[in-house]
Amino acid sequence: MRCYICEEHAVNAPNSADSEWVDCESCGRYGVTGSALALMRQNVRVFNVPRSRDWFALERSRGVDRPIIDTFNTLWD
Repeated sequence: MRCYICEEHAVNAPNSADSEWVDCESCGRYGVTGSALALMRQNVRVFNVPRSRDWFALERSRGVDRPIIDTFNTLWD
């Protein structure tokens, strides 16, 4: 699979019912809710790579192992 953020090679980790979990060498481990993925696909939008990575770093500094992108914290390009 491809990373939803940077589009580099990534591994699809075990998913939950409404989220996809991604393990990317460049972006790290993160999740994306089904709602955020639907918006991305409907609007043909892409995530802002630097801002998303910065947000991941901030969340991880707060102790969040796998940040989850949802419709409220999505950083579009």
